[in-house]
Amino acid sequence: MNEFCVLGVDLEGVPHRPTGMCILRGLRASTFLSYSDAEIFKCAATGALVGLLFLQEKAEVYGNFTDGAILMPKP
Repeated sequence: MNEFCVLGVDLEGVPHRPTGMCILRGLRASTFLSYSDAEIFKCAATGALVGLLFLQEKAEVYGNFTDGAILMPKP
C-alpha cells in the first residue's frame, strides 16, 4: 500500500503572525512556520507538482517511505 501525504495549513489573518503548516506522511508529522504567502505557495505548489510527476511515472523515489524518502523529477 502506498503511504499518503497531506499538507495542512493554518492560515493567520495578519502579516505579522506566522502561518502554521504541517506535512503528514503516513503516521509522521512535521510542523513548521511560514512567514509569507510566497513560502506557503511554494511549499504547496512544489508538493503538488512532484506528486503529479510521481503519478505520471516522471519522478523517482530515493529512500523509502518508512524511513524517509524524497521524490525527484527524472532527468
